[in-house]
Amino acid sequence: MKKTTGYAGEIRTGALLTAALFALFLYFNGQLPPAELLLASPYFIVLYFLTFTLGQPGISERLERSVDTGLERAVVFPVLLIIVLYSYLGFHGHSPFKGSAALFPFYLLFPVLGFFAYPKESQSIKWTDFAVYFLFLIPATSISFGVKTNLPFNGAGFSNVLRFVLILTAVYSFGTIRKLPDIGFFPTFNWRYLKTALWVWLSFIALTALIAYVSGFLKTSGYEPLSMVLIPLAVGEMVRIFFGTALFEELFLRGILQNMLARKITESGVWKTYWKWGFALQDSTCACG
Repeated sequence: MKKTTGYAGEIRTGALLTAALFALFLYFNGQLPPAELLLASPYFIVLYFLTFTLGQPGISERLERSVDTGLERAVVFPVLLIIVLYSYLGFHGHSPFKGSAALFPFYLLFPVLGFFAYPKESQSIKWTDFAVYFLFLIPATSISFGVKTNLPFNGAGFSNVLRFVLILTAVYSFGTIRKLPDIGFFPTFNWRYLKTALWVWLSFIALTALIAYVSGFLKTSGYEPLSMVLIPLAVGEMVRIFFGTALFEELFLRGILQNMLARKITESGVWKTYWKWGFALQDSTCACG
């Protein structure tokens, strides 16, 4: 399976991935009242579809041409995300304007307005890019509306609406507005990548199992590893962990921060200096710890 190219192909890929996950969403939340599933389903479809399409090259290129015409168009997308989050809270009887959460619109618009106010002609990384990154990421870990925004609200959550809003804002701000390449989620298949991923994953599982077994934490009796009851539960848990935790970390730590650091070091031409400072910082951290 090769990566689908072209605008129409990217839309189709996003729709197929969304449909597959929506089927799992319905399967693992079938015990919920139909009214709650009916309310959560549109949010699920919209947020997952945007996640799988927003960073695609063809779609990103079209968005870049559209938002370059003016600030009014540039802020439409984050404003729509705010409406999505606020409506989700409102439909479940919670106010999005309590305490510091009332400042959320200003926070979400910050990276878009920052990059739009100080446009950069080239894709070379500036220190201001790191400043915007940390000023957006650090508050993201402590934002609270006083209630969880699980999707669905009272079911087996496939992440939550707030986390998706933050992820999509980051992709849009750094990819579409700042025009940094390789920001987003590109579904693809490559045998070499698959072999590497499987090898790393199996090595991690084996090492974890060995440590757990030696320490007496791992129990090898009383369970059927191929049980038809446990397998669906394991699949559901893996999906929830990936979209609930790993996706956020992958985007911010690997997709954006590592991307910018690698480009900054390469562009500087003095990579040895960065290595020295990196080791010095690591040593000082270990000494303090």
